[in-house]
Amino acid sequence: MGTRERKILLAIVVLAIVVRLGQAMLVATISGDGPTYMAMARHLLEGRFAEALAPAYPPLYSALVVGPYLVLRNWVLAGRATSLLFGVSTIAAMYLFTRRKFGAGPAMFVALLLVFQPLLGSFSVRFDVSAVYGFLLLCSLWLGLRGLETQKAAYWLGCGCVAGLGYLARPEALGVVMITGGVGLVMVLRSLRQRWVKGLRNLIVLGAGAVIVMFPYVLHMRAEPGGSWRLSKKKSAIVAVISAAGMTPPASDTIASRQGGAGIPGYSGIDGSGYLRTLADEIWLLARSIGPAFLALIALALVRRRAAPREHLAELYLGITVLFYLLIYALFYTSDRHLAPLMPLCVLWAGIGLHEITAMLAKRASEATAPNSRRRAKVLRVAVPLLVIASVLPFTFKPQDRDKICQKKAGLWLQQEA
Repeated sequence: MGTRERKILLAIVVLAIVVRLGQAMLVATISGDGPTYMAMARHLLEGRFAEALAPAYPPLYSALVVGPYLVLRNWVLAGRATSLLFGVSTIAAMYLFTRRKFGAGPAMFVALLLVFQPLLGSFSVRFDVSAVYGFLLLCSLWLGLRGLETQKAAYWLGCGCVAGLGYLARPEALGVVMITGGVGLVMVLRSLRQRWVKGLRNLIVLGAGAVIVMFPYVLHMRAEPGGSWRLSKKKSAIVAVISAAGMTPPASDTIASRQGGAGIPGYSGIDGSGYLRTLADEIWLLARSIGPAFLALIALALVRRRAAPREHLAELYLGITVLFYLLIYALFYTSDRHLAPLMPLCVLWAGIGLHEITAMLAKRASEATAPNSRRRAKVLRVAVPLLVIASVLPFTFKPQDRDKICQKKAGLWLQQEA
């Protein structure tokens, strides 16, 4: 990366921080599980680890909040600062990921669109685990893709370890291990006579990396009074993993409602028509969260772009990831907070589409016979992205009055703890 690109990336990061600080005054400050994460963080700070690990939520986010709290001395600000740090880091990581796979031009547009993406921005300034989970999800996907491309064991190990860290934020991060392992297994079967030994080794390394990171927490859940071997204390997460494997969950299990709230007892498998309706709601919510302007750019990218053979694996891998999580979340959730970490993967194609249309219009302008054609081409390269950004600005800075109950609950907890 040259000096000019470093300056561009730095400018995008600074712009992201400024935009996020503006959004921080307009969006809800805390999610519904925020008070629980606060209590876990305080227990960790005081060294009461058993109490900190007692709730059903994984401990990584609470552990990360402790550091900023020592400086800010305010739990809400510490949680929001943590989300801001990881939210902005996601944009920088997406720039580097896109630049490596698709070039510097698409990378710049992808990063700019992510800066102004409303849903991703709102969860980057909220006391919520989504920003941390989204960053770890993206990093694990990048390492997994590099492992599939190079077949180097270090990338497979890194993918497993980062996915294990993601599991300590949200249990569904293990889906990356399932996706990467599944694609890797297909590649092993396709080259059974050539590199099957290396392929099987990589699959083992991938699983070992995830187990090494997550095993201490799993062991703790087993050692708790009345504990057992399980992936999560949230029964809905266990049902998700079982259902994804094609098995029927126990009839006594409980899943979360479609809004992620109260459970629905007596769950005994998946109702086909109900699942399809929930999946349709999930797809509609994803499309609405992406926005019409970005959807048009995605359609343009899919229609006009001619991918090089070396890019086919990346597009297939990321497409499978989005589809996998849509299918999983449709089992239990219709909530934007679970779709927010998928936004960078969706905006990737929007940024590619913006690059395509900008390059197309600039090329036509430069080929014209008018004396100022080159100047027009340069103006178009700037004007088209600015028009797209201007179309989403009203949504980026739209005030949100949701989660007032959650904020009240957090305020009561802070008052009691004080």
